[in-house]
Amino acid sequence: MARALEPVVTSVHDFAGVAKRTTSQDRWLALGGPSGSGKSTLANWLLDTHPAWEGPHLRIEARPLDFGPARALEAPHIVFIDEVVDLGQLAQAMRLSWQGHRLLIATHLPRWALAILGPKGRFISTRINAESKITRELTRRELRVTPQAVRAYLRAFGPVYPEIDIVLERCPGGDFDRSLGRFLKFHRVERSRNLS
Repeated sequence: MARALEPVVTSVHDFAGVAKRTTSQDRWLALGGPSGSGKSTLANWLLDTHPAWEGPHLRIEARPLDFGPARALEAPHIVFIDEVVDLGQLAQAMRLSWQGHRLLIATHLPRWALAILGPKGRFISTRINAESKITRELTRRELRVTPQAVRAYLRAFGPVYPEIDIVLERCPGGDFDRSLGRFLKFHRVERSRNLS
């Protein structure tokens, strides 16, 4: 499903330094990294706040990705494509670039695969040190935490944010170590992938 983007007010830590880079001449910008690494959040934040990405927007995010509405656009747009996971989707993105659209892409594909889009763009990895990422997020939330708790969280959940909210919802408190300890003792999280 594609729809025009509406401004979203969000507070985002630009951990990858995306906003500091000069991207106004880029025909495409790909944010690459694993699930939960902040690709989509950073892309939305750029669309809302960065002058290099101002202009008419279209968002393609539903599964399966539907490129039809973007191909039907008459005037050039900024097209945000969320979660490009295979070379077929990347080839469709390339066609949009040929039509004059600027692309902002969140992807799991490696840097070398994005070469298909041409030389007038850049790839920025959202993969960072997992311990630093989670510590920074917990500190931003003003939660007390020790390195041992961060490592326990990473062993249990990986370098993703959603489980922080789940832990705090089930075991609230200002001390993340204690909340996490109680959560790991009495609760668990099961993940399933919705492929529809």
